[in-house]
Amino acid sequence: VYSSGYLNATIMNLYIGNFSNGIFFVGNYSAFINNTVNLSSAGFYIDGDFNNLTGNTVRNGSTYGFYSQPGSNNNTFTSNTAFGNGYGIYIFSSIDNIFINNNVTNSGSDGIFFSSDSTNNTLTDNYFCFNNQTGGSYDYNGTASNTETNTTCDTSNPALICDNACTVSLPIKVTNPVTIYPTGQSAVGSGAPQTIFFDVTINGTNIAS
Repeated sequence: VYSSGYLNATIMNLYIGNFSNGIFFVGNYSAFINNTVNLSSAGFYIDGDFNNLTGNTVRNGSTYGFYSQPGSNNNTFTSNTAFGNGYGIYIFSSIDNIFINNNVTNSGSDGIFFSSDSTNNTLTDNYFCFNNQTGGSYDYNGTASNTETNTTCDTSNPALICDNACTVSLPIKVTNPVTIYPTGQSAVGSGAPQTIFFDVTINGTNIAS
């Protein structure tokens, strides 16, 4: 989908697959709601201001899930999902954008990336997990000039951005007489060793023996 020069457009409830770009939009004051882009080079290219992206999903893109062109300011990203893309979200030379409750996982590079001049952006209740952790990539890669609250991630640049650690289901061997208490539950081994699966924080703070 290519759209240029529009105001107050609404693009919603589309499924787009196997194209070079999912949605390439140049314009302002528009809304993108509940769209799904799969197996395209890039999911969303946004070039404009005061746009709202809500409930969209981008999977398996080779470059970007969501890409903000330089000078794209005051856009709001809410409850979007990016899975298995090159970068989950890439914000280039853009300011005053808002990110709320987005879920970005399994990116080949950064989960979310802000260029050094992308400042004064606000992030609240976002989940950036299981993205590439090698070669200078992070779950969150940005600047100290943005404001974040309740961010879930394991690695960040700058450091100390992550307020919560990521969670993952792990197999845990239980043998007598070990008792494990994961997130308020209990499991007691009896007889032969058992393998029990449950969500635990990677740093182990939810497990006590």
